[in-house]
Order: sequence, then structure tokens, then C-alpha cells
Amino acid sequence: YIYKNVSCVICKLELDEIIITKSPWIGFDELYKGKHQMIYQKSVKTYFEDHSIGNYFKQLSKFECPLCSKDNSGVDFTSVAKLKDHLNTQHHVMLCNVCVEFRKVYFREQPTFKIGQRGHKKSSEIKGHLNTEHF
Repeated sequence: YIYKNVSCVICKLELDEIIITKSPWIGFDELYKGKHQMIYQKSVKTYFEDHSIGNYFKQLSKFECPLCSKDNSGVDFTSVAKLKDHLNTQHHVMLCNVCVEFRKVYFREQPTFKIGQRGHKKSSEIKGHLNTEHF
């Protein structure tokens, strides 16, 4: 689901549609039959069982400052560039461009790094992350 990735998280098969539900005990066939009653988000080819799930994922998908969101004062930016500018000017930190491009997590989960920091201080804590400078 993250970044419009429509591949199965287990087998990596690209899917035509995704169904997100609170009811894991319901079989796929039954869910699929009831999808016409679900909320559909065309941009990510995803059906949500109800509005609360849809709203939750919509909130996660926003370009929201990971630092401001900690105190619930988060601002939703209209682009990655505007979020990066905000982080730079307001918090004097930055996002790693490689992480933003390839690390499949929501923006509020992306690590931030001090401007001028050589390499990633937290590199060893980020699974699969290179310990090099690539801003």
C-alpha cells in the first residue's frame, strides 16, 4: 500500500486491487463479494471495509512533518519538496533522498538527520540502510 505499491507483502505478486479490513477472520471470497459496499480509493486501487480504516490510511499517507506530528500540531504539506523545505527551515534537519525514494514507510516514519551531519548517525538502526552520505 505504501507509495502506491500494489504487490502482495508475502509473495510480491502485483495485485489489481487491495482490500483492507479489520476482520482478518473473514475469508477473501466473502470480502471480495462484499467489496461493492466498501469505500474505494482509486488512486491506490484499495477497498476499505469502513470509513475509519480509510481515514486512518489517508492520514498516514499525508506529507506530514514527522517532528510536528509528535505533538499533534502536524501540518499536511502538498508535496515532498515542501515538507523537506519545512524540515530544513523550521527544524534544521533533513530527510535522506535515498530513504525517501526507496524506504517503504510513511513520511512520519522516515528518520530525520541534522544538516551537515556526515553520514547517518542512525544508519545502523535502519534495516538495510547504507552507512554513507547520500543527501
